[in-house]
Amino acid sequence: MARNIEQQSIEKKTEEPKGPDQQQAQRFALALATPLIKRILLAVLPIRMGPVKEATGIAEAAAGSTESVPERLSTAPLQPAVTEAPSRPRPDPLDFLEGKLPFRVRTDLKLEGDNVVRFDIHQRIQHVLMFTSFLTLAFTGLPQKTHAFGPSQWIIATLGGLEMTQTIHRTAAFVMLFDCLYHAIYIVLGVLFFKKLAPLQIIPNLKDFKDAIQQFGYFLGLNDKPPKFDRFSYLEKFDYWAVFWGIAVIGGSGLILMFPVWATKFLPGQIIPVALVAHSDEAVLAIGWIFVVHFFYAHFVPRIFPFNTSIFTGRVARHRYEEEHTLDWARMMARRQQAQFVAPRRRPIPPRGTHADGAAHVVKIVGVPSGGADLEIQRVPSERVEPTK
Repeated sequence: MARNIEQQSIEKKTEEPKGPDQQQAQRFALALATPLIKRILLAVLPIRMGPVKEATGIAEAAAGSTESVPERLSTAPLQPAVTEAPSRPRPDPLDFLEGKLPFRVRTDLKLEGDNVVRFDIHQRIQHVLMFTSFLTLAFTGLPQKTHAFGPSQWIIATLGGLEMTQTIHRTAAFVMLFDCLYHAIYIVLGVLFFKKLAPLQIIPNLKDFKDAIQQFGYFLGLNDKPPKFDRFSYLEKFDYWAVFWGIAVIGGSGLILMFPVWATKFLPGQIIPVALVAHSDEAVLAIGWIFVVHFFYAHFVPRIFPFNTSIFTGRVARHRYEEEHTLDWARMMARRQQAQFVAPRRRPIPPRGTHADGAAHVVKIVGVPSGGADLEIQRVPSERVEPTK
């Protein structure tokens, strides 16, 4: 017992106290992290997710059914904006997990004639970089995986040999990694600095699982109606987050294969064959998903076939958007209808007899034409007159 106490006392004595440099580094790191954490909380916590059935009621009302429209929207008349803002309820994170989105969450969608502008210029550039780099990686990666196959050898020879094929493959890989960094900066700046909360709707929630179950039930004939989607459907969200999973696995393993000596300085040598298998098999899975599932739902469904131009032009036909994203369309229409009843700000009217700059004007008859023509008049400014209050 005494020996254990003596050993513990020796260990306490041998523990080196934190030096001033280490304490200063910790304070500096805390000072840098505090504003960022505060900005994130201020951007995320104000989200108050209203019930989705409110948007569903407006959508059904637009279709001709007014039974399920909320009472406060169907009976209460729309009032002009009041000067005193109503008290804001406390945010509830559970509402966000259930997929409940409020009407006061600003949407960045715009109407241009018969089209809905869904994608901005940054999103279109990111998609072009993504699909061009992905197709290049698939076209140069599969021949290397199946190098014993005759057509693969022909492709490698056509591209200039194995070394040139690998160079093209790695260049496309860096383009894809740059695109991911570009997208991450775009999201962070939009949410934290420009207060654009619409991208947060891509986060999966409980409504997505309910929509998936209802959709499969509709396909099997168990449900009468398909689910009504919001800004992003569950399939679009799965497609979006599958890219992050693929980039983490394929990109991480690709960097290990590209720099094996550097990677083995930090990781065991067994990581090289593991990275080779993960890189190869995950690439085959990604190619199969893109060419079978993504291409079908994006281009080959009957209402879109033969080609979907929305990601290139940024515009979707309004009848198609109303059908595919009914809840978001209802929210946008409700906000437009509400904006029509907001009284615009009017500029103060100057006193009668004065101009906006405070100068009085006198009507002077220049000439009296004959033949019943209009009098020729001219406004002549007189001495400056201060407007009466």
